[in-house]
Amino acid sequence: MSALIALDYLKLDPKRDNIVLLQTGLDPERMAALEQKGLDAAMLQRLATKTMLAKGYTQLLNLNQAKIPYQNTVLAARRDYMASNARSFESFTRAVVEGYAYVLIRRTSRRSKKSLPRT
Repeated sequence: MSALIALDYLKLDPKRDNIVLLQTGLDPERMAALEQKGLDAAMLQRLATKTMLAKGYTQLLNLNQAKIPYQNTVLAARRDYMASNARSFESFTRAVVEGYAYVLIRRTSRRSKKSLPRT
């Protein structure tokens, strides 16, 4: 989904522009495929992106800086687990949200906690 969002942002159309999307594994596999000329481009996480930029590759788009509203990370659990472990599930969800707030918004942990409503 992220690749389709990125292509749309770059005004590219897979059919029109003859772009083939492949599920190629995780960053190590994608990096190896790029280096072996098996891929022309790949979606990479931050550390892999830094590594490839250091090797002379070019970044086409940084989705974190593009200001595109999209959801890339999903938390999933069975309803029966959530019902029987509501407190743990809420604590886990809050921890993930606070972590994202700290890293992406660059707020201190204390300010991030204030931004989350208590139920």
